[in-house]
Amino acid sequence: MHTLEYDESFYKDLSALNKTANVEIGQILFSLQNEAFFEPSDQYLFERSKVDQSCACTHSSGSWGGWKLLWYYQYSTFLPSTVEVIIVMLAYEPVALQPIKPR
Repeated sequence: MHTLEYDESFYKDLSALNKTANVEIGQILFSLQNEAFFEPSDQYLFERSKVDQSCACTHSSGSWGGWKLLWYYQYSTFLPSTVEVIIVMLAYEPVALQPIKPR
């Protein structure tokens, strides 16, 4: 069985989000606790990187206000195919504004 470990700023960052986002993130974390390779439903934008064993997720409606939930897998030394720890963090990635071009 794997465990979830939270980045040191996780709870501070979580408090910056609205109540609905907190509930949605809580549901994802609950699912991750039960299934290490859980993939959120279609209402979320979800990416899994095979390169660095990471996942990124945000709400497709943009209701998380530029925040993404990220998690990284750490595998067992003795059983390389077994997830031992999932490190969870939040990252703020606001949409980049495009400069207005003069006419």
